[in-house]
Amino acid sequence: MSNEHSEICDAAAYASAACGCVVVLGLGLGLVVRMLLASSKVDRIAVVEIDTDVIQLVGDYFKNNKRVSIGQGDAFAQRTVKKYRRKYPQTESVWADVWDSCQGDSYTQRLALTARWSMVSPTVVCWGMERSKIDYLHRFQQK
Repeated sequence: MSNEHSEICDAAAYASAACGCVVVLGLGLGLVVRMLLASSKVDRIAVVEIDTDVIQLVGDYFKNNKRVSIGQGDAFAQRTVKKYRRKYPQTESVWADVWDSCQGDSYTQRLALTARWSMVSPTVVCWGMERSKIDYLHRFQQK
């Protein structure tokens, strides 16, 4: 997550519609978590973050908030998905702002992530999905 205007707008649109228990894939700067906390419709926020340094740096801002739990894990790993499915069976939606790499095909990575986390919630929103789809189609047309 960055503080780019497009990311902030997308996150705000998601946060305004979110309710119940929400899983956030990627803590980043904590912007999405802060937006979700501003909503009285969101009861619980479970965050999956792979980087322990990010958890230490950003997670401290949320450590005393009972609505937020932050766990270290790989959002792309099936074991992480199963863990969160068991722990949060009433998840209303999943917000994903993660990618496997900054190079390569982020569209198919996001599709795979969406399919995997649809086991946790039928509503999975991946930031940048439309833009990565357009990039993917452009690369395909150039071949």
